[in-house]
Amino acid sequence: MVNANRVKFAYQMRHLLFIHEYGATNEAEYFAVLTETSIEKPVELKQENPELFNLLVSYFRFDPRDWLGRAV
Repeated sequence: MVNANRVKFAYQMRHLLFIHEYGATNEAEYFAVLTETSIEKPVELKQENPELFNLLVSYFRFDPRDWLGRAV
């Protein structure tokens, strides 16, 4: 189960510098942009914040790195 407080904390910290700045608009946009980033840049997100990446993998029940055709 995804802990909403952890996602909210990550939003408040805004410490993921490689996601689109529009994600800092509000919590809903942060979640949307973070979801997009996890699909488009899964390796970078995993390296930058493995706990948040794993939270999204658990929530969506898939690992977008699998689409890369290799285990990263």
